[in-house]
Amino acid sequence: MADASSTFSRPESYAFESTLRFQRIGRRDPTFHLTDSDAFRAWRTPTGPATLHVRDTGTILKAQAWGPGAQWAIDHADRLLGLKDDPGVFRPEHPKLARLVQVHHGLLLSDCADLVGSLLRVSVQQLWTWQEAASSWRKIHDRLGEPAPGPAPLRMLPPYDILARQPSWKLQSAGLPEKRAATFLRIAQAAHRLQEAYNLQRNQRLRIMQSLPGVGAWTAESVLGMHLGDPDALPPGDVHLPRTVRFAMTGEDARTSDDEMFEMLEPFRPNRFRVMRLIYAAKLTPPRSFPKREVRWIGE
Repeated sequence: MADASSTFSRPESYAFESTLRFQRIGRRDPTFHLTDSDAFRAWRTPTGPATLHVRDTGTILKAQAWGPGAQWAIDHADRLLGLKDDPGVFRPEHPKLARLVQVHHGLLLSDCADLVGSLLRVSVQQLWTWQEAASSWRKIHDRLGEPAPGPAPLRMLPPYDILARQPSWKLQSAGLPEKRAATFLRIAQAAHRLQEAYNLQRNQRLRIMQSLPGVGAWTAESVLGMHLGDPDALPPGDVHLPRTVRFAMTGEDARTSDDEMFEMLEPFRPNRFRVMRLIYAAKLTPPRSFPKREVRWIGE
């Protein structure tokens, strides 16, 4: 029996799986199981470990949770489900984007309300292919994790004070290079300060995240967009993103700089990340050519 439960109204044409997709690292994420109508998410919440299950019945969203942090998970489930997002504020005049808004109006921005866990997830993805990051994320949980509460076979990292004391070699044995393992441990050591930053303004969030050695603009902006529902997040320094933006907006397939990407997206502030989500939801990506590496921040 669940420790807490609730139901939520289902938005019209709600895109359940697409809304939640960026919250996981790969299809075999040990902390997040997702299908077209079901999601299980393990959380290290401020009140203790929890597993949240949400089922999309087609008419309502049913949520139940297990563990000491069950009520916290239920209280924040609406954010995770994107129900706090208001896509109606975005009404672009650009004809292609206007069409995407119409087609994908059920796609919402998800906010897991967990800055620390999100930063740990994204730090694993730095300068790696998606497959490499997903593999390392699974191995970290195999080596250091513990079973999550509830009926789903999920795992979660240990409490952050325990994680912070782990030797770096344990993370390196899971495939993390030495510098990235050090960053991972620094995040755990700063967990309390980082989680408090969740309630601050976006510029303050960025400043506090980037004050940690090893956390740069790409990582911090990716956390805000992928995991915390920031509609204007835009990660610089991505291998593929500028080229993808040019291709989606103009049909041209050419190398593109960050500056050119920022210029193309400037008219869409404060919804530049929303534009990114629409582009990838519509699969408006250029043909594979140079360089042959996966886009680092797409949740596939």
